[in-house]
Amino acid sequence: MSDFRAVLGVDPGGQETGLVLVVDGKLVAHEVVQRKGSSLQEWVVAVWDAVWDAVCDVMEAEPFGPFTVLVCVEDVNAPNPHLGLIQVRGLLDAAAVLGVVLANSKTVQLVPPGGHGSAPLRAYPPELVGPNEPRGTGVLRHCRSAWDIAHAGVRLRALAERTGER
Repeated sequence: MSDFRAVLGVDPGGQETGLVLVVDGKLVAHEVVQRKGSSLQEWVVAVWDAVWDAVCDVMEAEPFGPFTVLVCVEDVNAPNPHLGLIQVRGLLDAAAVLGVVLANSKTVQLVPPGGHGSAPLRAYPPELVGPNEPRGTGVLRHCRSAWDIAHAGVRLRALAERTGER
């Protein structure tokens, strides 16, 4: 995956955030961080702790050794009243998660929103498909989104480097 041996995909959400860690093109860890009635501050800290733990675990693990991890995180769209978006609390909370990841990550790639996690289930590693997800609507959908975000982020980073935009 590009010049980065490790890529962390983040699907930010106001209630659930999916994380996947890919090293040398293989899934090595995944997690869905679930918000359980916590305040916004507690929520973003919980997500950042999970991100940090994932990065530290892989950087300290053998045989990987220390290297830079590219963090790929999905951006959020602005509210659009023409689409009937009136309740923006979830969007604001997802934006807070996005903000904490952006503010604390050394190498980060924003990925535009757009259908992440919606490929056929067989397109994903088996670990990202739960036994009760014949339609792909279970909680692991956030990890499948993060998987797609990680791969899209690598492609976007490579394109930006080739065109001199970074």
